[in-house]
Amino acid sequence: MNQRDFMRAFDAAAGQAFQAAGLADSALYYDTADTAVGRPCTVLVDRDVRDFDDSEQFAPVPAAYTLISFELRDVSPAKGAIVELLPSGERFRLQKLIRDDASRSRWVVIHAK
Repeated sequence: MNQRDFMRAFDAAAGQAFQAAGLADSALYYDTADTAVGRPCTVLVDRDVRDFDDSEQFAPVPAAYTLISFELRDVSPAKGAIVELLPSGERFRLQKLIRDDASRSRWVVIHAK
């Protein structure tokens, strides 16, 4: 087993444990808002994340946003895609890639209609 396969298997096991504990959500991933059928996936949602600009030129300014982490064994996220949390039906549009490795992809998202 190579490192990528190990990381994906480990993250899948962790995702199942997080989901059982109520820390991860089942979701549907849609390539576009017009895609009729979503692909099942497991996501981690971090709400009200705050960053502070640590530039010496400006005073620190907090900005709140929501992050969603995907397991790459489920989907290959792309900007503009839609993720729908189950069973709440809450929908988000992927805006900006934050981090990507061989197993996970983390995105800043905004609410979608």
